[in-house]
Amino acid sequence: MERHFDPDPPVQGCVYIASGCHRSELYRLATFARFSRLSYAKRADLASDGYYWLGFEDKIKCFGCSVSLEKWVEKDSNVSCHEASCVRDVFNIPVERSNFRSLLREFKLQIESPQVNNSDIKLANIIDREYACFIKNLDLKRESKRRETFKKWPSYPIPHAVGELAKQGFFYLGNLDRTQCFSCFGVLRNWRPIDDVSEIHLTHFPKCTFARGSFSGNIALAEHDRGNLDDLLHEKIRRLTINVKEPDEPSEDEKQYLAELFPCLNPANPVMSSLSRRIATFVEGWDPAKINASVEQLANAGFYYIDSDKTKCFYCNGGLRWDRTDEVWTEHAKWFPQCEYVLRMKGIEFGRRIENTYPNLNRPIIRNPITKLELTKRQSVLRNRQSNGGPPLNCIERERPWRVNDVK
Repeated sequence: MERHFDPDPPVQGCVYIASGCHRSELYRLATFARFSRLSYAKRADLASDGYYWLGFEDKIKCFGCSVSLEKWVEKDSNVSCHEASCVRDVFNIPVERSNFRSLLREFKLQIESPQVNNSDIKLANIIDREYACFIKNLDLKRESKRRETFKKWPSYPIPHAVGELAKQGFFYLGNLDRTQCFSCFGVLRNWRPIDDVSEIHLTHFPKCTFARGSFSGNIALAEHDRGNLDDLLHEKIRRLTINVKEPDEPSEDEKQYLAELFPCLNPANPVMSSLSRRIATFVEGWDPAKINASVEQLANAGFYYIDSDKTKCFYCNGGLRWDRTDEVWTEHAKWFPQCEYVLRMKGIEFGRRIENTYPNLNRPIIRNPITKLELTKRQSVLRNRQSNGGPPLNCIERERPWRVNDVK
């Protein structure tokens, strides 16, 4: 458990931007509602070009390639900088051209949030600047607002604890499973499913007025409202963990593209590159009752059997143990989203979707991960070669494979 807290670094001039669909030009346009350093027309141009404002100084970001720009207003207001692999033109949801002022009026109430005075709450260190802005604009004495901070709470190991943590005075600090009490400012983490939140709160911070039941300014949810929110949470968890459907196979064209983008030339265990060899490892010792998936499904997802219920991926060397309802590709992408074999077999969008569904997991380091920078580089090289009529990527003499954190 983490008991100390660090002073929260000051974030001057920070404006909370309500979450929304970054693909929507109308939403991006609305993020500039309080960005008064540019003309209305220029703000509309930025939104049209894929940018949205992050609420701090002049920092903007493109939704299509994640390029961030700052300190550019004074230099060149005609700035436009994107990665070669930017997909803003493909996924943009355009807005019908209309009066900019009327569009701003329509969305201003959604984007602007009433300023809340949290000066009496000594916030612990919050790593993400945007999340710090979000926290600063919430009335953390309200249980309902504390629950809002858990939207990106890790889905493992205690997804169900959100309601109880908020009820017992805690809000989420945005990384790992770090939580802070609004009353005593104490920070606790490393929560377990068996933990009694109220008891642990009082044990570590016995002088906390809220934990002791004294007046602390807390504004609790009504039992009826709390029950409804808990029911929605439990239904969300149920959908994530039960009867997970195996992802669809990519189309033939996409398979060819993925094979060129992810040639899988650097397996951790080359001996197990063969599907038949992986299947053969399950002949002795494997208990098929441990998981609903078949041996063929496990092997096809890259796994071979070690002992007990332990399996490993031949490519990334990631090891997993199984529960009965696990879907093998989902678990593979959940714990090892940078595995090149997963990306080749199921595609980039599947990997991103699963990784975003389970944020903040303490994932193991794999031997040969595909980083975002490497992926962008490969996409650019492949696109250039194809446009120049060159051979496919996996038919060309390659440089030494990219390797980061080569852990045995």
